[in-house]
Amino acid sequence: MNYPEGSCWRKWDLYVHTPESMGHQYGVGGKDPWTAFLDDLEALPEEIKVLGVNDCIFVDGYRRLRKEKEAGRLSKICSYQ
Repeated sequence: MNYPEGSCWRKWDLYVHTPESMGHQYGVGGKDPWTAFLDDLEALPEEIKVLGVNDCIFVDGYRRLRKEKEAGRLSKICSYQ
């Protein structure tokens, strides 16, 4: 990435558990866990641009999150590979 004005600083949230994580808190109240999770992420403040998925043991949640991003969700979050 090239920034003519110099460095570009962003806020990161580096500790996110998906609904595939063993200790997640989504789905309470009958709402679909993934819908609730994605809605919460999309409601983050504009300055949060990067997430760190910290599901223990499994990568299924990370893979699903990547697919959701590729399908157009999480538009405020940057794509880094």
